[in-house]
Formats: sequence, structure tokens, C-alpha cells
Amino acid sequence: NEYRLHLAKKLGADIVLNPKKNKIVETIMQNTNGKGVDVVLEMSGNQSAIIEGLKVLRPGGRYSILGIPDKPLKIDLAEIVFRYFTIQGINGRLMFSTWYKTTRFLASGRIDLEPIITHKFRLEEFQKGMELMESGNCGKILLYP
Repeated sequence: NEYRLHLAKKLGADIVLNPKKNKIVETIMQNTNGKGVDVVLEMSGNQSAIIEGLKVLRPGGRYSILGIPDKPLKIDLAEIVFRYFTIQGINGRLMFSTWYKTTRFLASGRIDLEPIITHKFRLEEFQKGMELMESGNCGKILLYP
């Protein structure tokens, strides 16, 4: 949505794309000189987004699919094999390793996540936070005691 596109730009994204207004695959390929991207993180579960992610991934690229589609998805496995993609979902074994790496990275002070938190609510106001989250007009919402 427009709120989150604006937030991404404000937080430093070089390019923000609205799939309702922009040709995603074409724009990404133009901005990568036809090479595609190294990594795709797909978190929506939207079937079109998953397929577009495969189209913009460079040969040998890595794809993490974390969103869950609402129905089975047909994917051309030959594309994955011949372009030697690595595709993964959530992996519990790696999750703990990633957690420790992320904790160290955040503790280093090299990144400030505070700007991503756009709203704070007391725990008793969780319903207000849920409504805001469902509207999409927020970044991350923090609930506190």
C-alpha cells in the first residue's frame, strides 16, 4: 500500500515498487542490467509474487519463501534446476543460528530498527493496534505493558 511504500522510501530503499502500478519483473530486470537479483524474500504468499520472484532471480540466486499461498502453486521445476536456484522455507535448524547472528548484529549498533516501529500502544490497547495493523497503515507496532 502507499503508506508502506512511502515508509520504505523514507527508511532508505533505493527503489520502491507498487505491483498494482509498476511492471515488477521488467523494472527489476532494467535496474539490474538484465542480471536479476541475488536474493528474493517472499513473505506475502501471493501466487503472482512468488512466480515473479522466480523470474527476477539471477542464476544461482537464493529464494526464501516464507509466505504461505492460499492454494497449491504450479512451478516449473526445470527453471529451478537449470538456473540452479536455492529455495528454502522456514528451517528450524537454521532459525536458531540466524537468531544468534541477528542478535549480535543488532547489538553492534550498525542498524537502527527504531524507525520501523511506527506506532506504540499499551497492552490494554492491543485491539487498536490490531485494527491499525489490518488497515496496513503502519510499519511495526509495539505493544508495551
